[in-house]
Amino acid sequence: VGWGTDKATGLDYWLCQNSWSDKWGDKGFFKIRRGTDECSIESWGFWFATPVVPSKCGAQRCAHAGDLVKGCGCRCDAGWSGAACAVCPVTCGKGGKLDPRRCECVCRPGFSGARCDKQLVVRKAVVCLAGHGTPEWPELHWDIAEASERMVPGGYLQLFPADVEPWTAATGWATPASTPIRVCGDKTKWAPGKTCAASGMLKVPRLTAAGTYTLYWARYLGNNEFGVSRGYQQPLTPVFPSITVIEECGEVEAARTRVMQATIAAARVEASAKLEEVRLSVSVREQSIEAWEAAAAKVTPGLASRLVAPRLAFGSLPVQYSLPEDTPAAPRRLGLFPEGQRGSWYSLGDVPRGVLQGEVSLDVTGVPVGKYDLVLESAGILEASTPVEVARAHLRFDYTYSPSSMEVKVGWGIEPAAALPEELWVGLYKKGQHSTEPLAMAHAGHVDKNGVTRADPEGAATLVVKAKAKGGDDTELSAGPGSILDVRMYAEGSRLLATGVIQWPAS
Repeated sequence: VGWGTDKATGLDYWLCQNSWSDKWGDKGFFKIRRGTDECSIESWGFWFATPVVPSKCGAQRCAHAGDLVKGCGCRCDAGWSGAACAVCPVTCGKGGKLDPRRCECVCRPGFSGARCDKQLVVRKAVVCLAGHGTPEWPELHWDIAEASERMVPGGYLQLFPADVEPWTAATGWATPASTPIRVCGDKTKWAPGKTCAASGMLKVPRLTAAGTYTLYWARYLGNNEFGVSRGYQQPLTPVFPSITVIEECGEVEAARTRVMQATIAAARVEASAKLEEVRLSVSVREQSIEAWEAAAAKVTPGLASRLVAPRLAFGSLPVQYSLPEDTPAAPRRLGLFPEGQRGSWYSLGDVPRGVLQGEVSLDVTGVPVGKYDLVLESAGILEASTPVEVARAHLRFDYTYSPSSMEVKVGWGIEPAAALPEELWVGLYKKGQHSTEPLAMAHAGHVDKNGVTRADPEGAATLVVKAKAKGGDDTELSAGPGSILDVRMYAEGSRLLATGVIQWPAS
């Protein structure tokens, strides 16, 4: 994690950090002689890369915010392709029109999706109260080609007053203006892969008061692996346009004209805002490119940047980096490429400008399981890399209890099995307690024929906690009804892989 020269002996050293807590060595650190390859630390202990000087590519540039990469090729942004990111291969569906400036489909109201081929729209949206039960009453029409985007059993559509948010964290669900519309059944009809019809029409439920209403689609997320509902996708999806209900049927045409004019005006404001957003994005991008090019002009061959990271990443990835002292203060990004590839890129964060060495924690929860190259790059130039494997740790549990004890059945899984740590255990802790002070624990594995405990990629264990004696000391290592407990899974070196929370019911 650093280097220096010992004042007492005059010897050069590397400063290293162990994983055995601050109770080991010099508060968790130790020094090893530098420059003599002690214990192969210089031949095997770290990695570095020499960046390719950008001028090697001459005047080659990438259009439309593309990044220049090793080999002087282009990594294109958004929908662009081609050798210089100048080709837009996007085609739009019946509900959209291509914007050639952004290589994106601009969808007509009521259409959505990358190609504008997903239609969910209200027709006959202006009506009078007496229109219910007649052909003039509002209708919901849908046409969704992509199976993954279709409505599913358990989902529903429901009307709310236009000025009301259906759900907020502070107040919960608002009072709806109608009964729900179930397109193809309730939650009991849900099954993995089952969808509603790709297209269809339904009448909107009756409304008993004049006003403006918005129809929302509550997309059901299905059940998890334990059969428990995942709930509904938030925020709910509003369906275009809002429904206007008036008292007098003779005023419907005039009301339709007013609503149309207001809709056009709102669309123009939205389009102007999006255009300004694009202009701002292009401006920021151009400023970044100028900064990268200015910094790249100062780069000289031989600079050594360094990355150090654990081989396995479960949820989070602690990364140590160091840059040479004369490194230009250019923007630098950390991210993952699939092993041996340079196509897909998972951006994980930026290195603080002007900070030559430090440690950052990267969130890899959204990255698919697999092997990757963790890279540090600037202006499309790879400065350092190290191999990393992204893995998943799954933890599930249920429990039974009485006033005197709690029994927790804990199941675990490691994906992929090849990422299994050498040591693995599960434990029950009073919330906030250190990993060395469990209320109960068990090795997540088995004992082989030689008496050695081996970790298992999946399995289950039972943990039992006895309540503290009545009138006894409420110490940090005691628990009882009302206590909040952590269920944790650790690997070797007290590395937390997964956790959950249980409250021991008070009665």
